[in-house]
Amino acid sequence: GRGSRFGLNAWYINSNRELPRLTVDYGEDKDFENRQREQTFRGVISWDFLRSDWKVGAKAGYTYSWMPYDYRRDVGNGNMVSMIRARNQVSTFYGQAEAEYYIGKTWLFTASLAAYQHFALNRDKNIISTEGNSRIVGYNKARVELSGAVSAKWKPYERLGLVLTLREDMFGRDYSPLIPAFFIDGVISKRGNVVAKASVSRNYRFPTLNDLYF
Repeated sequence: GRGSRFGLNAWYINSNRELPRLTVDYGEDKDFENRQREQTFRGVISWDFLRSDWKVGAKAGYTYSWMPYDYRRDVGNGNMVSMIRARNQVSTFYGQAEAEYYIGKTWLFTASLAAYQHFALNRDKNIISTEGNSRIVGYNKARVELSGAVSAKWKPYERLGLVLTLREDMFGRDYSPLIPAFFIDGVISKRGNVVAKASVSRNYRFPTLNDLYF
């Protein structure tokens, strides 16, 4: 009743599925097992504060995924041997703040800042021996990601809107160049709900931890 709104969202999945055989797997289906399991939890809490011409909000969340992958094959006489026993754990802490400010019905200004802290741990539990030395293949990586954006929307007429957005991203110790974008949309027919849209933008993409490692 005083303009505040609180939210809590939680999501959980537990799956156990058999994957298609590899293209280099020659033999009967029963001679191979290619299995992936997953347990993932995501939780987000949010707060929004609304007034007639402005709004602020904040979110915080946590995501955890445990993904084991097992690849086994029959080496003879029904003896199934593990070739790969990979265990993946990914944790992400997330926070975001955003604000909106209206000037009449003509201007809308927005700003947002988001931060992510990722942790990725991978281990293959199969011991690999090289010249008498045993080692476990895997990695343990972490990275901070930041993203900030500001935008201005101008609506000179009821049927026309123009938006200019500027965004800056940081991945680890690397920064992206300033990323601009411009959008325009116009209502051609209210009765038919026909809208024409056009946009031009620059794009700059960093590889994610998923792209780099797993």
